[in-house]
Amino acid sequence: YQSPGTGPLAPFKPRAIERIAKSEVARKTPFDAVIIGDSRVLRGFDPHHPALRELGRTYNLGVSAGSIHEATRMLELCLDCRPPQLVIWSLAPELVETDRRESTSFD
Repeated sequence: YQSPGTGPLAPFKPRAIERIAKSEVARKTPFDAVIIGDSRVLRGFDPHHPALRELGRTYNLGVSAGSIHEATRMLELCLDCRPPQLVIWSLAPELVETDRRESTSFD
């Protein structure tokens, strides 16, 4: 038998663990500033940047292929613990297009 980390699902395991771990951190740990979003946030925002350091404890809650629903839930978890002084919420441009018409999969 293969160990859980070496089978065909191995590439997906870190992504699942990341979501669970970060949601638990958001739920249990008070932060002064949080950064929320998708993989652009995960890779592009440094919580140790000098501009954020003066605020206190900052945490990057970005997740790979994160959705707006996941970002909203992360924020809710943070607010339940203790509202941070600053929330940096990055939305992908395709989620905020204003000239996009409503459509269904039947169009």
